[in-house]
Amino acid sequence: SISKSLKENFKEAVSFISNFEVNACNYAKSQHMDGVVCGHIHVPSLKTIDGIEYYNTGDWVENFSCLVLTKENNWSLLYF
Repeated sequence: SISKSLKENFKEAVSFISNFEVNACNYAKSQHMDGVVCGHIHVPSLKTIDGIEYYNTGDWVENFSCLVLTKENNWSLLYF
């Protein structure tokens, strides 16, 4: 059915995103880095994964989001 197909595709997409974030942070940790900043998967995010900061800018098309560094030296997601 269509609903079954959509649910399976959604689960696969969520799994892909989670795996991407974890793998990026694992690589950063292996290279003795503090964090990861990317926009590859277009999902806005600010989080810590296993002690590594993970920041994703999102995108201008679907989320109207961007990542900024404030004057106080803090990362923030903005939505327009």
